[in-house]
Amino acid sequence: MKIVKKLMMCGLVAMLSVSMVACGEKKTEDTKATAGTNETAGTDSEAAKTVLATVNGVEILQGDLDKVYNSMVAEYQSYYGESEEMLTFLKQQKPGLLTGLINRELLKQKAKELNITCTDEEVEKIYSDLVSTYGEEQVQEVIKANGFTTETYKAQIKEDEALSKVQEKMQEGEIKVTDEDVKKYYDEKIDSFTTGAGANMEHILVKVADTDTDDYKKKCDEAVKTIEKEITDGATFDELKTKYTADGIDTNMYVVEDLGFVQYEQPNYDTAFLAGAKEVKEGEISKAVKSSFGYHFIKVEGIKDKEVKPLEDVKAQITTTLENEQKNAYYNAKLEEWTKAAKIEKFEDRMQ
Repeated sequence: MKIVKKLMMCGLVAMLSVSMVACGEKKTEDTKATAGTNETAGTDSEAAKTVLATVNGVEILQGDLDKVYNSMVAEYQSYYGESEEMLTFLKQQKPGLLTGLINRELLKQKAKELNITCTDEEVEKIYSDLVSTYGEEQVQEVIKANGFTTETYKAQIKEDEALSKVQEKMQEGEIKVTDEDVKKYYDEKIDSFTTGAGANMEHILVKVADTDTDDYKKKCDEAVKTIEKEITDGATFDELKTKYTADGIDTNMYVVEDLGFVQYEQPNYDTAFLAGAKEVKEGEISKAVKSSFGYHFIKVEGIKDKEVKPLEDVKAQITTTLENEQKNAYYNAKLEEWTKAAKIEKFEDRMQ
């Protein structure tokens, strides 16, 4: 359940934390629904009514910022727990969150100007897809944890989708990726489409370090000799894995791991380990390989040479990447244009 909740937090709260407020509009019965979070959570306090910015006359309040900030804190705590260091870091993000609220208000005003909305049918489709993915119980759990009701969350979906449509509308006809663009990106990033030579590796490690006691080192030497003899006598790697992962085995001395596919020049791997693995033939087990971690007995299978993915195999992936880059660049340029044209005032010195 905890894993599902985290997935929900990642998908749901990621959206909420950047878009969960109706920035400073006068709260009629209609606009209350789009405010999203629990209306009693401090919004009646004087501090919550403090104006932090105005966008063409629309106020963004401390309470609006608090809702976004509290949602972000809840998301981080669901992953990392509570700590003073984390809270200090998150508090430093408040100016950026305020800028996000200003940008959101600009999009809202543009949506109104262009008469762009999201239909109730679209909202129900998005919500039902969320329920189908995570289940009604988990959806409700996360919605409530962030101060929403089903109705206010659906209202938030409605607003979010309208703003997404604004972004799509302003990018129409502006995004174009050519075959030449794709080829240039492929050539410049060829390393990212290259898998170095390597193999599937498993190993049994007898852990020992230079700082260990002489008695422990002697014990490890004897363990290494025992494994070497077992291999010489014909023990299979599966048999060795079973033995050295059995109940009662000293896990401070023995480690058994399936490392999956490892390149012979894989970053963050001990170079002595990789050099030893490279000498092992298909399906065989290495002799004891000394690394900074101790002595390894490495089983190697599925050896592959260096492989470069053909351009045609990654063309769609590259095209999507370049389209997203263009979209982001165009969006940021347009947002800067709207910002310059708008009347925006910020009062960050009032921020709490």
